[in-house]
Amino acid sequence: RRHGGAEWSRMLITLQALLGNIGRPGRGLGTLSYTTRGNNQKGIKFPLSPLPSNYRQTIRHAHFASAIQSPPISWTTIEIPHGIPRTRTYPMPGCSPIKLIAFISGSGWFLNQIPGTTHHVNALQNPAIEFVYSHAAWWHTAPKLSDVILPIRHIGERDDIVSWENYIVYSHTLLSPPGTPKNDLDIFIELANRLGFGTTLTENNSPDHLLYQIYQSLDIPLTYHEFKAKGYYHYPLTPDIPQILKLFHDFITHPDQ
Repeated sequence: RRHGGAEWSRMLITLQALLGNIGRPGRGLGTLSYTTRGNNQKGIKFPLSPLPSNYRQTIRHAHFASAIQSPPISWTTIEIPHGIPRTRTYPMPGCSPIKLIAFISGSGWFLNQIPGTTHHVNALQNPAIEFVYSHAAWWHTAPKLSDVILPIRHIGERDDIVSWENYIVYSHTLLSPPGTPKNDLDIFIELANRLGFGTTLTENNSPDHLLYQIYQSLDIPLTYHEFKAKGYYHYPLTPDIPQILKLFHDFITHPDQ
């Protein structure tokens, strides 16, 4: 997690490259994590159409402190899946520096998982950042550093549809939390209403109807009533089919090209 913490994964790739294993059946590198995905399983797709956005620039989480406190900065990143190196800058030409930070989920990596946490906290409190707000169910790092905290309902405190591995689950409301927390969606709708585009965002759908639309896109052999009553659907699993990325296969087959 700290000094040299990522070197083991680099050494795995280096060793396989030295042995000539990458791109050969039964060798090379598999994924460092795993997932169990069912036959014909579809991911949860939010039914609302995305709104137009002028979002253009990014900051790599490890460079947040430098970007805020010592701009301009640049860094090189590798884009997947083709491994193309790209150089990014902040702020991008023609773009405004960041003035508002919104923590919608958790604290962000730069506040809890990478070196230099104190530097990132100081950057968050820099006068260049005019406003910080967060959605929070608990008193963790992000709300402690926010100007405004919007309390939210967590799983079990709202109806929702979620997935885990090859299960799709209808998560029922189990209890009402103390106080007046809201669903994240309700917060976004209220903000959109105040900014004048609430109807454009919701397309006149209620939150309950949005859940129904999510259910419809899942293509499961249960009626909506059956799905809610049972609480889950278990997608059958497919046999594992070994695959080699085309990029690696082409390299090992025709290295001169």
